[in-house]
This record gives sequence, structure tokens and C-alpha cells, in this order.
Amino acid sequence: AATDATIVMDGITFNSDSNQVTDVVPGVTLDLQSTTEIAGAPGTYDTITVKVDIDSAAMEAKINTLLSAYNSVINTINGQNEVDPEAEDNNTDTLVGDSTIRTIKARLQSIVINEVSAVTGDYTALSRIGVKSNKDDGTLSLDSGDFAAALADDLDSVTDLFTYSDGDDTTENDGIAVTLERTLELFLQTPDGIL
Repeated sequence: AATDATIVMDGITFNSDSNQVTDVVPGVTLDLQSTTEIAGAPGTYDTITVKVDIDSAAMEAKINTLLSAYNSVINTINGQNEVDPEAEDNNTDTLVGDSTIRTIKARLQSIVINEVSAVTGDYTALSRIGVKSNKDDGTLSLDSGDFAAALADDLDSVTDLFTYSDGDDTTENDGIAVTLERTLELFLQTPDGIL
């Protein structure tokens, strides 16, 4: 007879009206195929172990999205700092020499170059997880092999490098993503942000 599916995980019973169960393990869909009753022991079931591995490809995609956004800002600033000696208008259509964009670029570069002191483990800086800086224009790129090796070696350290927050109002010990977010908020806040 048709009945709800029943799963016991870590001693807790879950019922589902479907064999596609999505609310037992966050981010995981269990596709139930059959029962696992032990032969000769009615009502007794085998234990199934489900192992969830790191989705390094998804994490790499997120890091590349961050780096792409960073590179876009750096390229825009670089474009505004280019001097055309042939320009008749004396380069007044760019921000050449503007202290504001120099300050923004210096602050962003400082964030992505410096170590995060609060991170434990070996992965305390972007350079240690495979992020390379282009010396010509200051843009960043990710070495997939180095990044995958860092994830496999110490996921917590790599995660903290981006997301650690000590909970106070400063960014002194915070991870790179947290520091970038707070810094950009300060740049953009009204009425006294740098922009």
C-alpha cells in the first residue's frame, strides 16, 4: 500500500510524501529507491552512509565572480588614469590625477594583498590559495589547481579567509569578503562616503 517515506537519521525520524527528500540534509536531495530491510530480521534495516564532498567547482566559480568584479573596478580605474599626450582637451574627460580614485584603488589593493591575521592555518592570504596578481595592471586571477589543493587541505582556513568576522565595527581582523563589503559601504555611504 502507498505510504509516506520514513527516514531515520541520527536517531531522528523524518517522514516525506515523496521519494525526493530535500529537507533532511541542507543542500542535499535524497532519492529514495528501496527499503534496506535486513534479510531474516523483519523490521530491522541496514544503515546507509551518505558522504557529502566539497563542491570545489562551485566554490571556485564564486571566487572567480568576486575576482571578476574586482578586476572590473581596477580596469575602470586604470582607464581613468591613462594619459593621452595627443588629446587636445588636456585629458579633461578622464580622472587623471584624481586623488579619490587613487585612494580607492590603493585601499582595494591593500585588502586583497594583505594577510587576514585572525585566520588559523596556512591560508591567511589570497596568494596562498592560488590567486595571482598581474603586475602590469593589478588585476587578479585564480590558479584552479592551487585553489583545489587548498580546499582539500584545510577548508575551514580557506573559508575563514573570506568570511571570518570578529563581530566588531572594524575590519581589522575580518576576512576578505567581509572587509571588501564594509569598505565599499563606507565608500558609498551618504552623505559622507568617499564617493
